[in-house]
Amino acid sequence: MRALSTTRTVRGNRLLAATRVLVLGSLLGLAAGPARAQTEAVSPEDEARATADLEHGRRYFLERRYAESAAAYRRVTRAAPRSARGYAGLARAYAALGAQRFAIPAYRRAIELLPEPPAALYVALGDSLLASGDRGGAAQAYVLALRRDPANEAARERYD
Repeated sequence: MRALSTTRTVRGNRLLAATRVLVLGSLLGLAAGPARAQTEAVSPEDEARATADLEHGRRYFLERRYAESAAAYRRVTRAAPRSARGYAGLARAYAALGAQRFAIPAYRRAIELLPEPPAALYVALGDSLLASGDRGGAAQAYVLALRRDPANEAARERYD
């Protein structure tokens, strides 16, 4: 478990987090499609608000305005509480801010809401768990990522 014992600087963590979350966002399709794709019983007004806030959250994140990104994604999760994309975006923003204690439950909720969560989501959860000091939880998340995608290099690198 060489990668689990590796320590990184705060700046390195943020750069790694920013890179990882951009990839994760792409896999989850945070930039495309209506918010309703992963929601249930959402009013048309809430759907429109959630869709707009998904785009705002993504844009703020790309501009490295992580606090504003988190605020936009929080609005998504309030308007569309079953939006896995909303929770994944919220987790990404919290992770980029270094707020792992908030990122971890958001990642877990996104995973819970998706019928087949991508391996990248488990890797991101593992990274947040590792950053919070939970090496065992991180190892479990990386194992789950490898079960989803045995060829996932990020999960293999962090677990080995």
